[in-house]
Amino acid sequence: MDFRVWKSNSSDEVREFLAGNRDLGAYALAYLNPRASSTLDIDLSTRYLTQYYFASGPTGRSLIFYVNQPNSLLLTFGDKCAIEATLLVAPSLKKSYLATASPEHFESIRKSHHISAVLKMNRMLATESSFKPATTKLDAASHLRRLRAEDIEEINSLYRTGPGLNQYPARVVNEGIYWGVRKSGVLAAIAGTHVISEQEQVAVVGNVYTHPSARGLGLAQVTTSAVTSSLLAIGCTEVVLTVDPQNMPAVSAYKKLGFNLKSEVIEGRLSGRPFYRVRKIFRKAKRSRSDDFVVTI
Repeated sequence: MDFRVWKSNSSDEVREFLAGNRDLGAYALAYLNPRASSTLDIDLSTRYLTQYYFASGPTGRSLIFYVNQPNSLLLTFGDKCAIEATLLVAPSLKKSYLATASPEHFESIRKSHHISAVLKMNRMLATESSFKPATTKLDAASHLRRLRAEDIEEINSLYRTGPGLNQYPARVVNEGIYWGVRKSGVLAAIAGTHVISEQEQVAVVGNVYTHPSARGLGLAQVTTSAVTSSLLAIGCTEVVLTVDPQNMPAVSAYKKLGFNLKSEVIEGRLSGRPFYRVRKIFRKAKRSRSDDFVVTI
């Protein structure tokens, strides 16, 4: 099968492709114009280098969206055969984090990348009309408040109690929206954002975590509710998060906030296959013009 593969510079082409799957494409849409909240004078549109490759052929169309940042992202959408064709000519990243792929893309991606730490997840989506603020009542020793850059040491101290040992620079808090609950003066629960785009009216909630000693009190729901409310207030009409579908308490908590289950996705760590590029150059692809290829698979 022959596919036309081309590199695009058109954000509108990306928006058009993802128009019917904005929950699945939330990361890509947000990275078209990533910004912090309107209360902060920070423009992130030049920080992240993005590239998008489209393909079209007998089985359908696809989009591969790259984000080059400290942890590069590879996002795939559309027809699995067209994705396989695109990966024959698109840049080969030495290491990448597969942030978004539909389950049926797994085999196509695996031909060009080693994939490890695979997670099967679900997108959930809340809108202004579906959102229901948390009704959990905090006890007298617990207080909900917006977190700022000066809280980063306390934030990282909380994350260090979890399995991921995530450590974040202060700018992550400044560029996003983070809320936390303190119990007896100690940060016990937190929720934040991965990326926000007011221009695209979409945001991705993440980094939700509760200290083991404070679980079962509904604090994750409280902090996620506060973040979602803040995002809706600055004009993000769609707020997306990713959840493990087997984590029923989390799914239930998010549903109570008005998040609805949407697309299935897979996430995993990528590394390139050593001889894949050599094989593809000599066997598979021919350039019809600059950044435009005819690929046979």
